[in-house]
Amino acid sequence: MNKIQIILSLVLTAGILFSLCACSDNKDDPSERIIKYNIDGEPITLDPQIAADSGAELIILNIYEGLMRLDENDEPILGAAESYTSDNKYMSYTFTVRANAVWNDGSELTAQDFKYGIVRALAPETGSNTVDELFCIKNAQKFHSGKADESKLGIRTSGNNITFELEYSDKDFPRVLTLPPTMPCNKEFFDSTQGQYGLEDDTILSNGAFNVKKYGWSHGESISLRTNENYYGEKKPVPAGVDITIGEEPGNALKAISDGTLDCYEIAGSDIESAVNAGMTVKTYNDITWGICFNMDDSIMKNKNIRLSLLTVLNRESLEDNIPENYSRASGTIPDTAVIGGKNYRSIAGEMLLNQSDDAKRYFADGLSELELTKLQNVEILCPDDEDIQPMINYIISTWNDMTGNYCNKNPVSLSELNSAVSSGNYTIALAPLRSEGLSPYNTLKKFKTGENGNITNLKSEEFDAFLTQLKDASDADSIDAAIAAEGYLCGNAVFYPIYTEARCYANASDITGLIFHQYGAEIDFRYATSLEGEQ
Repeated sequence: MNKIQIILSLVLTAGILFSLCACSDNKDDPSERIIKYNIDGEPITLDPQIAADSGAELIILNIYEGLMRLDENDEPILGAAESYTSDNKYMSYTFTVRANAVWNDGSELTAQDFKYGIVRALAPETGSNTVDELFCIKNAQKFHSGKADESKLGIRTSGNNITFELEYSDKDFPRVLTLPPTMPCNKEFFDSTQGQYGLEDDTILSNGAFNVKKYGWSHGESISLRTNENYYGEKKPVPAGVDITIGEEPGNALKAISDGTLDCYEIAGSDIESAVNAGMTVKTYNDITWGICFNMDDSIMKNKNIRLSLLTVLNRESLEDNIPENYSRASGTIPDTAVIGGKNYRSIAGEMLLNQSDDAKRYFADGLSELELTKLQNVEILCPDDEDIQPMINYIISTWNDMTGNYCNKNPVSLSELNSAVSSGNYTIALAPLRSEGLSPYNTLKKFKTGENGNITNLKSEEFDAFLTQLKDASDADSIDAAIAAEGYLCGNAVFYPIYTEARCYANASDITGLIFHQYGAEIDFRYATSLEGEQ
């Protein structure tokens, strides 16, 4: 072989190798794209019947599919069900599972799998704290509390059909079947995991657009999802998968998206303009209300008069003058976007806020007397270390100092520290975020229910809980009255004092489209994520 032949041979070989490498890592091909995301904590479990943390819920949304799922407008659409019917009173629903539905291992997905999953979620021995929404099913609450047998549950199966009998009329019941506790569970597989269900990649059997990659869960570090080759939906998932890192929130989410570390993430409201200018797609949702909340387990703050005094001494106009840019004034504990009976809740209920009162000092004196104290000591408000919020906090501290005749403190901390302290009850007073989880007022109000996971005030009130029960069980007209009464209880008893609302903002990289961001919760549906380059 002469020199020219040798050179040509080497060039040809290099060309083939380059071509093979390019084909194996073609980032412009949507079907080969791996989406990059981050969750700020290790999921305790990926068992959908009991998982309660946001990171787990995001993964469950992508590896499981309920009878129904949410579309890009947060409306329920058919998922694992190919159709459903209801009676004219919306007291009974029957869903038909798709004939070709299978688990990610190729085994048949049945109506019985959905029944078993929901029964597991409701069973007292499971200990799930995420099943309140299922109490609309006949005898579900009694079964959950051990007061009824499984045979009394309003759930039955026949072939590919599963029927639900409800406690009351509910036009929105299909939405309930998009929630994690309603995901299917294969009893044989569940039993085979011997108590490890949802704790490792090999103890998860999923039916969603993605599944957890084999050896893809490195605890405390990352979770890798890959397209479920056996997914049976009418439209196949687009990307090859999702690589999710586990760790603290990135210090600068906008930079992390810009430099390719992440493909999408929640960004600060102040970064919206920069994100848009960089060609990113931004979605905003007004579902976070910031307010002053009290730890009702605290020996001092459990006193209603003390709480009333600290709130009614504040001048609302002065507070609102100090609301930072990119935030809006709150009209009540329940967000302005809430809907009840097909109507905007706030337009019916109006504003619900405590106003400044000349009785503040009397409340304070009465509270001290009831507590058998001569002065209030060690009053501290936990707050974000955001410098834009400090003028408001300084006004609050100054006003409280004047009334109490004592020095009150502020304790600015990072958002993650604030959320951790509030969720664990390790605080006295806090300026904290309250995130709603749905359009209904109930989705906000349940955050204050006795024993509720995420009850940031540790409120324990039979009167308030009764309003919530009425809200869930009543007709549209009566439920409006119950919602107003429940919100009025929080306001009148100085449990939570709403000040301003924050828009939750998500941005995704300029070269990606098709991500579905859900308005409530922290869930993102990755199934249709598409590289823009791949469309050109």
